[in-house]
Amino acid sequence: EGAISHLKSQLPADEEFKTELSGRSLKSSKFVRYILRKIENSRIDNEVWILAGPDKLDVEHVAPKTPDDTHDWRKLMSGESSYRNIIYRIGNQTLLTRSLNRSAKNKEFKDKKIQYQSNTGHLTHLTKELLEVNSWTQQAVINRSESLAQEAVDLWNWAALGKDLKV
Repeated sequence: EGAISHLKSQLPADEEFKTELSGRSLKSSKFVRYILRKIENSRIDNEVWILAGPDKLDVEHVAPKTPDDTHDWRKLMSGESSYRNIIYRIGNQTLLTRSLNRSAKNKEFKDKKIQYQSNTGHLTHLTKELLEVNSWTQQAVINRSESLAQEAVDLWNWAALGKDLKV
């Protein structure tokens, strides 16, 4: 019991964790992939996702990291946060198979959604929920970031950890 109390005192409270995760720029694809996979795995029962090979899941930035001139992503994503900040928020990132990620690239959101819809058998639950979003704006990213951060809190809170923790 003393060890758990000490551990708890060293870690952030749930609300602090949620606030930090939802508002932070996350540039490490490995870190983001881990968080999104953990959330995705908590949503599925018996589905299996391939960890390596051509169908490996990549981190897709819905609003792209390096937009080209075909669509004005920077204008669309304008708001309180800079484009650089908002594109790396957890809410702007999802999991796609490598081939789908490469073909989605810098397309505008409506075209990405068409592409996602035509590949629904290859989509994670995290990506399927994007099909319900009408337009991809800074507020959509913020809302999704907050929602995913709450799911992360639910996955990594003390009650959930207690099931796996043997002291």
